[in-house]
Amino acid sequence: MAVSHRTNRLKLIGTPDVEQLQNGRYQLTVNCTTMNSREDWYSANKARIFPDFGSLESAEMSIDGLAPRTGEAYTDMRLVSVQSSTQQEKYIVTLVYQTLGASFVQVKDDTVNYIENGLRRVTRQSIAKAGTDFQKTVGTTSIASQIDTETAVTCFLANYEVNDTDSYREVTEVYIQAGTLSETEDKVGSQLAIVRETFASTPSTPSGYSIASEQVSNFDGIPTRQFTFLKNGAILFSNTEERQGGTDSTGKVRIQTVEVFNGTPVSSIGGIKISQQESNIGAIVTTRFVFATGIGEVSRVTETRNNGALTITTVDSLGSAGTASGVQIEATTRNQDGYILFRNVFASGIGEISRTTETKNKGALTITTVESLGSASAAPGVEIESTARAQNGYILFRKVFADGVGEIKKTTIPGRITGTKEVTVVSLETDIIPDGDHISKSETQQDGYVQFTNTCIQGTIEEKKTTYKDVVQIEVPGKVECSTIDVKSGEVSGKIAVPKVTPRRKKTIEADVTIEVLSTPPDTIEVAFDLGEISCSVTSTNVSLTRGAGNTVSTTSGTTTQTRTGFTQNFGASARIQTYPGCFLTEKTSEGTISYTTSETPRVDGNLITTDTSKSSRQTKCEGTGSTDKDGYKETGVIKSNVRPILTNLEGTTYYEVITWSVS
Repeated sequence: MAVSHRTNRLKLIGTPDVEQLQNGRYQLTVNCTTMNSREDWYSANKARIFPDFGSLESAEMSIDGLAPRTGEAYTDMRLVSVQSSTQQEKYIVTLVYQTLGASFVQVKDDTVNYIENGLRRVTRQSIAKAGTDFQKTVGTTSIASQIDTETAVTCFLANYEVNDTDSYREVTEVYIQAGTLSETEDKVGSQLAIVRETFASTPSTPSGYSIASEQVSNFDGIPTRQFTFLKNGAILFSNTEERQGGTDSTGKVRIQTVEVFNGTPVSSIGGIKISQQESNIGAIVTTRFVFATGIGEVSRVTETRNNGALTITTVDSLGSAGTASGVQIEATTRNQDGYILFRNVFASGIGEISRTTETKNKGALTITTVESLGSASAAPGVEIESTARAQNGYILFRKVFADGVGEIKKTTIPGRITGTKEVTVVSLETDIIPDGDHISKSETQQDGYVQFTNTCIQGTIEEKKTTYKDVVQIEVPGKVECSTIDVKSGEVSGKIAVPKVTPRRKKTIEADVTIEVLSTPPDTIEVAFDLGEISCSVTSTNVSLTRGAGNTVSTTSGTTTQTRTGFTQNFGASARIQTYPGCFLTEKTSEGTISYTTSETPRVDGNLITTDTSKSSRQTKCEGTGSTDKDGYKETGVIKSNVRPILTNLEGTTYYEVITWSVS
């Protein structure tokens, strides 16, 4: 009994043929015959007879609403082929279905072969239902290819091909092992280069070479990168020319151009480098130097501006400065290997020579500098600088304008205090005060703009700035001793009291000198070598007494005679006070005495001869008062100190420079 195949228009012939494919896929072949064999009927109903490509074997095939069969044995079985034939006057319809899911499945195992340099190439074919998304990236997506028990080889996607039908999407992927596909040697100029073409890898750099260029290439349809390595310092170009240096030349000028890769060009004619630039030969970045020797003009470049009314001439020369008509707007020199290269730029005519614009404060402020001949040029904003210079009948005007809001310029100079710097900020329309101690401020108005100028000292102000050694003179205290000295004349001797004095004296010593800056100068110091508290005085007295016999008188009364001798004496006294500043007493008192007979006078006294004697004595004495030691005299501390104000900031704080000489 015939079984209808999901429609009343076809019926199965026998049973479907089943073929097992790789990776769990199946192919089902169904042979059917039409219910009506009339050709006109078949032609009129073929759209209902033939199902759509990609339709499920379990789905409806026509619009008559017939339900699919239940209990299907195969999932994701989709129509891939439909054909009809005639057998014994019957129309036979053959439907072929394959397993086509929503993810790609390999049609067969990978195909492996080997390309240049022994690199592995893997070809992989996968299939899925029509419209299944394929997301892989050439050069990034990789697989691990392993044959039997070998170590897996990582291969990267080199290219892929997508074959779309109404039934399925089939993808053929080609994976290649990363590495160098080819290596060649090529001539670039006169130097051998090495070119390596790689896939999914960066080749090593040959010894003595550097990479010169990298390009995206193609190797048998595989996207690759081509690396060109060039020997370091390779001379790619060298040319020497000789020219006359100009009308005022005193000799020939030789010009040599040398171009090298990854190195510094060296001149074979010597001379001075007059220009340098990065160049390009065959997509290889190189360095080009131009050298010049001799005496004379190296180059003269003239350009016209302002519709021909202004001419700018640039002259490079060796040996002496170049000349041209007009006013000189630039002059520079450079020394090298015994040569001096002069560059002089001249302007003649009328018009604007240059206009440079600088933006600041995130575009809120514009600084415009304009140089011109004939008349001063203008620019938007307030004029912050203006100069004019006359030469060769021309006047070169230079004006600088500021427009907007923000900092115009900032200047930094060494501070008047050691270890600091003074930063001055000029700003427009906004008062900008730099960091630091604010020491000056000014404000001006011009053309409707307000310009502020503020200066601050930055750095550490109050600190010890420097120390050094110096030689200074100090005073050493003197000594006073109340003492005696022995005196003798003939057989007369004695002692005289005298003050023995070691006067104060000057002495040279080494002192430490410190220079520091303070906001509060020191008000108490321990002074060294100060004699102000040391002084003494000595009172010397001299007392003398001379006593001798005076006249002698006698009287007799009866048998009694009375004799009396008188006396004479002389007393003298003197005193002197001596002061000794800076000296102290070691002995406070001393006394000396001299006693002697000044005369002997014999005389008759009755029946006897008697002698009248005169004697003298001198008594001297020293008595000292004042310092008896050098207490208060310190041999460590400050010898002297100089203090002077050096700066007062806008807040009223005054800073002082303090120079101190001291010993420790």
